[in-house]
Amino acid sequence: MADFNVSSVQFRMARAALKLSLRDVASRVGISHTMINRIESNDARVSIDSLNKLVSFYGLEGARFGSHDSVSFYSKSEMDENIWIIGALFQLLRDNNLEPNSTALIDAAKRYQEESKRLRYRNVHG
Repeated sequence: MADFNVSSVQFRMARAALKLSLRDVASRVGISHTMINRIESNDARVSIDSLNKLVSFYGLEGARFGSHDSVSFYSKSEMDENIWIIGALFQLLRDNNLEPNSTALIDAAKRYQEESKRLRYRNVHG
């Protein structure tokens, strides 16, 4: 599930940082370059599916969307570590004959995000 707090400015910044044209992103994401232009222009006539695809694409490219229109990117080593951890978790699920559906994974991701926020707050505020 995408984080829809991503702004049109962040989408443009992420694309520029990756040195990709609208058509480059469109061919990789599977939506038209005009749709990407709409998203980057903050046009309200875009589908949730298109936003999901674009956020997922940039996430796989290592983009992190922060507050105040910021965009940063994971380093190659961070990406490799994240991929290793995800692979290990899926293997653990398979080893225990667990086959979660997408709804269960989304719910788990939301619980993880909330727990991470609580832990960060606790670490900052004691």
